[in-house]
Amino acid sequence: MPRLVARLKDEGQARQVPVLNTLQSMGPKAASALPAVMAVAETSEGRVRLAAVRAIEAMGAAGEEAIPVLTRALNDGDPTKQVPVEAAAAICVVKSDIEGAVRVFAGALGTEHGPLHLHALRRLREFGSAAAAAIPALTKTAEACEDIDCREMAATLLRAVEKTKPDG
Repeated sequence: MPRLVARLKDEGQARQVPVLNTLQSMGPKAASALPAVMAVAETSEGRVRLAAVRAIEAMGAAGEEAIPVLTRALNDGDPTKQVPVEAAAAICVVKSDIEGAVRVFAGALGTEHGPLHLHALRRLREFGSAAAAAIPALTKTAEACEDIDCREMAATLLRAVEKTKPDG
C-alpha cells in the first residue's frame, strides 16, 4: 500500500487515475490510502477527482472519514455533473445506504439529457435488483430520452431489474 500511496502523491494527474482505479478495485482493503485519496479528490482535475470519489466509495464504511470531502464534491464544477452525482452516491454507500445511492442515480435521469444519463444508467446497472426503486425513472428514460442509446440502455436495464425484483 505505501508504494501506491507514494505513486498517488508523486505521479502526474494522467498517472493518478490508474492508481486510483487499483485502489478502487481493492475496496475496503485500501482504507490506509484514504488520506492520500482525499487529498487528490480535492486538488486534481475532473477525471482524477471522479476516480478518487469512486475509490472512496469502494472503501465503503472504511471511507467514513472522507464524508466532508465528498460533501464538498457535491458542489464540484464538473460540467458533466458526474463528480457531484458520484459524490452523493459515495456518501450513501459509505453510510451503507444503497437505496440512497439508487435514488441519486435515478434522480440524475431526471436531468437534461447529457453524458450524465449514460453514466447514471451504467451505475444503476451495478446495483442489480436493488435498482428497483429506479423503475419509474428508467421507464421514463426508456420511453422519452432523446438519445437512442440512452433509451435502449434504459429499456435493457428496466427489463433486467424487473426480472430480478423479488416480486417480479
